[in-house]
Amino acid sequence: MTDSQPPGMTTTLVEAFAAVVAAHPRRTAVKCGDRSLTYAELDRRSSCLAARLAEVPGTLERPVGILLDRSVEMVVAAVAVLKAGSCYLPLDPGAPAARNALILEDAAPAAVVTSGWLVAAVPQGAVPVRADGPELREATGFGPVPVSPDARAYVIYTSGTTGRPKGVEVSHRNVLRLFTATESLFAFDRHDVWTVFHSFAFDFSVWEIWGALLFGGCAVVVPEEVAKDPAAFRRLLEREGVTVLNQTPSAFQHFVVEDTRHEGLLPLRYVVFGGEALRFPELRAWTAKNPLGSPVLVNMYGITETTVHASYHQVREADLRAGESVIGRPLPDLDLLLLDEALQPVRAGEPGEIVVVGPGVSLGYLGQPGLTARRFVDVVDRAGRTVRGYRSGDLAREREDGLLVYRGRADDQVKIRGYRIELGEVEAALASHPAVRQAAAVVRESRAGGAVLTAHVVPEPGTEPDGAALRRHLAELVPHYMVPAAVGVLDELPLTGNGKLDRAALPDVAAPAPAAAEAPRSRTEAVLCGLFAELLERDAVGVDEDFFEAGGHSLLAISLQNRVRAAFQSPRYGALPLSQVYRTPTAEGIATWLERSAPAPAAPVPGAGGP
Repeated sequence: MTDSQPPGMTTTLVEAFAAVVAAHPRRTAVKCGDRSLTYAELDRRSSCLAARLAEVPGTLERPVGILLDRSVEMVVAAVAVLKAGSCYLPLDPGAPAARNALILEDAAPAAVVTSGWLVAAVPQGAVPVRADGPELREATGFGPVPVSPDARAYVIYTSGTTGRPKGVEVSHRNVLRLFTATESLFAFDRHDVWTVFHSFAFDFSVWEIWGALLFGGCAVVVPEEVAKDPAAFRRLLEREGVTVLNQTPSAFQHFVVEDTRHEGLLPLRYVVFGGEALRFPELRAWTAKNPLGSPVLVNMYGITETTVHASYHQVREADLRAGESVIGRPLPDLDLLLLDEALQPVRAGEPGEIVVVGPGVSLGYLGQPGLTARRFVDVVDRAGRTVRGYRSGDLAREREDGLLVYRGRADDQVKIRGYRIELGEVEAALASHPAVRQAAAVVRESRAGGAVLTAHVVPEPGTEPDGAALRRHLAELVPHYMVPAAVGVLDELPLTGNGKLDRAALPDVAAPAPAAAEAPRSRTEAVLCGLFAELLERDAVGVDEDFFEAGGHSLLAISLQNRVRAAFQSPRYGALPLSQVYRTPTAEGIATWLERSAPAPAAPVPGAGGP
């Protein structure tokens, strides 16, 4: 293997990693904060942990969970699980305990690698193994357990139509060919520095971690509080010399607002978009400062079931003027067939369901042969051969120039802020509330721009469910991105002529103002209440209302931070840190912080707050 070429198809991730260790033992492999490991150190520490895991019964047959904060140990654990001959099951400590419990019950891991403060979350039946545990010792004589390239490398859970998440099984071969197939498109090498920005339980992390480790580059794990703060994140990119940045379009827009505050250019070679539809005109603010090609902007359509990415499109000047979401062409070793409901090719120019064929198509769903058979199907490829493909549920059409344009979902699965959501899972969680008889979720375009998840419920007779209480109920069951911004109450759900739920007929619902909203008592509070109302799409917001309980989320929190900074530009005020929004998420609390940071009050900038 050369410095710029990934391994061949006959190896495993463990063998490929060993080759990189031999070639670059002293290069930095992973960093997080002020901690770092060279490739030799990562190899040694992962072998110690692997030796301990190999002692646990069942690790060869069952997954091994990883429940760790974003850290150096998270990467050590991923390598160690593979060395032990198992596959890793990434879990997000920030997800609701009930969701992680469902995943752990379904996957039945033999062990869970965790830390001292998270060990209590490991369920009975799974052996907790602390990545920082005193029982770890030098792995004298330990060698990685040999497995086939077609063995599972990881199992990542995605939202499920049945109301339960489902585990996607991905092989070593699936992952390795992703980097073999994209080598000619990117030419990654040992000099690249990658951010591990996304949740370990989101498959974008596979691209970020192994993209660095398979080429001798450096994986910089971004702490969660830094990932949520564009100013802190930009400082990290500059300090670490990051060359490969991967972002969902929604997260990138908030980063762009921060980047425009700085004159200097970052050392980026690539910005890779994925996770949701990219609106190309939104990139114009970035390209006004950073010319196209420096860095290269790449849109990649992908699905967990087809190993992270399935297409490639380098953003061009013409894309910035067009409204279409171009996903480009299939990766060199894949094909994206556009088929109708009978799995027959659609006519030229017509939209069809994307069916992905080729070696990126994963093994299927863990323990769900019926669902696997429905989604992983035999189709006829362009050469007339019968091949295995994955029905994505996504629609696209092919333009005359051969490029594919994304056209949305063919079913009820959606993506919001880069997260894949089955509306059925949201509805099932709502329906679990004792006061709810029926539930329906829908995605709307907000007045401020961007998709927003809302829901409606039909109450049980004699009950009066409260929208805020239902949102709190959901927050205990599903991740934050699956909690609707608002929940309305209907006497009955609208139906189509054939008796199915008519989502298009669901009325708009806005988060209601409280019955007795407390009015602002100062000019600072009045401005902040106005900013809250703009972002939450409300007529008014009380001074003591919690931003997040009223429908705010992590990306809106960044918007709030930016608008507060714009509204209070006087040097007498300190620059509001994002952490303060989370600590005091009310207009009253933020006003108190602002006034304490300023020796004298200053009038806000006229017209501030943004469109």
